[in-house]
Amino acid sequence: MRALDEQHKRIFMMLDAINQIVRREKKGHDLIDVLDAMVLYVQEHFRDEERLLKQYNYPEFDEHKQGHKEFLRQTGGFRVRYFEGEEDQELGVELMRYLLRWVKNHIMVQDRAYSAYLNDLGVT
Repeated sequence: MRALDEQHKRIFMMLDAINQIVRREKKGHDLIDVLDAMVLYVQEHFRDEERLLKQYNYPEFDEHKQGHKEFLRQTGGFRVRYFEGEEDQELGVELMRYLLRWVKNHIMVQDRAYSAYLNDLGVT
């Protein structure tokens, strides 16, 4: 579980990098490049997390996994909009709002719930 906590820290760093890009006037391809890197990393994190939750029969596994699919669908949608030429600033702000909501809801609430479950089982 410590490995997942370390992955969460890296996700927060990537989120900060996206926030820094969103604040810039000229973004170039930086926004989509960092988003792509974050999504690749988060997919790896999801695989690790799902493996652990399945191993310990987490009762909310299916719902948790569905949240992962929704994140990938949403971020894929932002990517499509970027390549369709949507204005950088507007898209960046909306992306940042989505990512902050996701962190608040998924990592700070849902991941803490499985953490408590695993702690009760003695998993560290």
